[in-house]
Amino acid sequence: KKKFSLPQPWLLKLMIIGLIVMVCEGAVTDWSTLYLRDELKAPILWSTLGYAGFSISMAIGRFLGDYIRKFFNPDNLVRYGILIGAIGLLIAANIPFMSGVITGFSLTGIGFSIIVPLLFVLSSLQKPENPTIGIAGIATSGVIGFLMGPPLIGMIGELFSLSVAFNGLGLLALIAALVAWKKD
Repeated sequence: KKKFSLPQPWLLKLMIIGLIVMVCEGAVTDWSTLYLRDELKAPILWSTLGYAGFSISMAIGRFLGDYIRKFFNPDNLVRYGILIGAIGLLIAANIPFMSGVITGFSLTGIGFSIIVPLLFVLSSLQKPENPTIGIAGIATSGVIGFLMGPPLIGMIGELFSLSVAFNGLGLLALIAALVAWKKD
């Protein structure tokens, strides 16, 4: 029966991280192939390898995520995962040859792969008596990020270039890392 209320600071922090990570994921999903094809002039077959590297890395990271979580603090996995993803985006945007871009997108996939599942876990642990509050917040911010990332990057890519757009994503991911390191 409670009406809408703003998220508590702990949830807002996780939602900001989720939004940014999903903006980046959506952008790589939709624009990595065009970036390789149009800006690096990669042949069609090779231009798909950026997205393939990202997707394969993302899948491997998600499959191994629960195993990895046994050995590391979830907060640190989020923090370092964001940094790895940000570095991957900056490599992809600034190394002007195909193998560098593919490596960058693959690093992005590895770094970001475990973050959203961990955000669901971390948000549900904050209020164990009612985990739906945190889960709903993360799901909402993630969907918004995944839907707004691709058109935003497309607009920036059209105005400037996809290289500029991916650099912007790398910087945005670094902001998410700063948020992740901020104490509650």
